[in-house]
Amino acid sequence: MADSSTELIDITVSIDGKEVQLQVSQDIYQKVIQKDQATLDLICASVGENSSKQQSSQDLSNVVHQEDSEQSCQDKGKVCACKGIRTCSLCESIGKESVVPIKKDATIYSYCYQCKKAWSTATGPHPQHSGHTIDFPGIYIQENFISEDEESSIMSDIYKAPFIDSQSGRRKQDFGPKVNFKKKKLKTANFSGLPPFSKDLLAKMQASEILQDFIPVEQCHLEYTPERGSAIDPHFDDFWVWGERLVTINLLSDTELCFTMDSKPDIEVHVPMNRRSLLVVYGKARTVWKHAIHRSDIKDKRIAVTLRELSKEFSKNGPREAEGKSLLDIALTFNGVPVA
Repeated sequence: MADSSTELIDITVSIDGKEVQLQVSQDIYQKVIQKDQATLDLICASVGENSSKQQSSQDLSNVVHQEDSEQSCQDKGKVCACKGIRTCSLCESIGKESVVPIKKDATIYSYCYQCKKAWSTATGPHPQHSGHTIDFPGIYIQENFISEDEESSIMSDIYKAPFIDSQSGRRKQDFGPKVNFKKKKLKTANFSGLPPFSKDLLAKMQASEILQDFIPVEQCHLEYTPERGSAIDPHFDDFWVWGERLVTINLLSDTELCFTMDSKPDIEVHVPMNRRSLLVVYGKARTVWKHAIHRSDIKDKRIAVTLRELSKEFSKNGPREAEGKSLLDIALTFNGVPVA
């Protein structure tokens, strides 16, 4: 049997906004995924004079895809919708190798919404904290935002519609325009509005000072289960069409949202998402820190109901204001069914 470390893997990486195709060994591939700085600098220096070490940390550490990344596990007759490097428990069970990066030396800071700070040692509920603190602006949490009866009613409505498989063990329902983020194009042919139950939910949100002027244009339901090894990799939500605030209601079980920054790889900030709570991510938490859900933090089935507003480009006095108004007119009919 051949040594897997000598086999070459075709990957595409992003450098200076351009995609570059490379062949790398299994060992190098793993180091790229794990954001090993020395490896990133070495590769970045080898692919062109215009690439610098400063760019390598941000650009090269983002592996866009393996050569077959546009072909999902389902396309290959497998059992899930994972593409490229992404995996879940289902495709791992039939032999796909997990490449989930493991941070060995990161300091974990636990966010307290009452302190509005993150603590390196959170020994109990507020104010029982100790250790080093860091400011972490851009998080708003309202515990018990909905009641148990409201949660039960929302769940009943959600499961009246089908889910479709998504990557990394998730399932999803989308209520919004079809967006091509790379080409900056929108399609509304199948967008029929936000779901009916969201009308009362939005009114309740707007009673909070931070959301008084919040008008959602898109709603997404993500289902996570431990059986599928559900997770979501560190990422930014798109900035072109989605605006400042990301609003999530967490249903069925508790979890944590993990924030990381490429320039500070030794720090993670964990924000609690308790059952039936409301979370608003905005400011630096939205624009500077990437967010993720670790597989290990999914203990039971969880539903995330996330609503997004329009960016300034599509809002009043923006260059695409008319298009934004058209999208809102559809969204606020509250007659929506999931977009296939």
